[in-house]
Amino acid sequence: MGYSSAMDAQSWTEISDYIEFLEFSAEDTENAREAWSILQPRLHSILEEFYSTPMISRATRRFPAVDIARLTRKQYEYWEKLFAGSLDEIYAAHARDIGAKHRAYGVTMTDYIMAYGWFMNAFEHTLAKCERDGIAVKRMMSSVRRLVFFDLSIAASTYHVVYVD
Repeated sequence: MGYSSAMDAQSWTEISDYIEFLEFSAEDTENAREAWSILQPRLHSILEEFYSTPMISRATRRFPAVDIARLTRKQYEYWEKLFAGSLDEIYAAHARDIGAKHRAYGVTMTDYIMAYGWFMNAFEHTLAKCERDGIAVKRMMSSVRRLVFFDLSIAASTYHVVYVD
């Protein structure tokens, strides 16, 4: 018995499908950029905290040659591009390439989801402490959530598995 679904990764071939489904708008792009103006100066410390968590520390020990400083720099650049809002095929190809590399290194989809959850919490915590009113923070966080789930969806598409008898 085979597996087929109308919502499998093969059906989501266009970036516009992801954007439309998540209802990501031009306003979300602006809100994400506003959030980035708050997150950007704090991102290095957020990344340092991420790489020092016990789960990530244990995972990186499996790869003695891993260069945390390089990973941090690359991840900073990635978040910077994502928050710039250029959600096009060039971005998607880059994101899928990164996802494929992570998969090749043994990063599981569970690892991915947990990491994205960790970053969502860190971003929300950082935005909640900023000197903006609660409505502005909620607006920014809603847009950041859409953006992060958009990115996670692109990454997850590299993990697509087709089940066949």
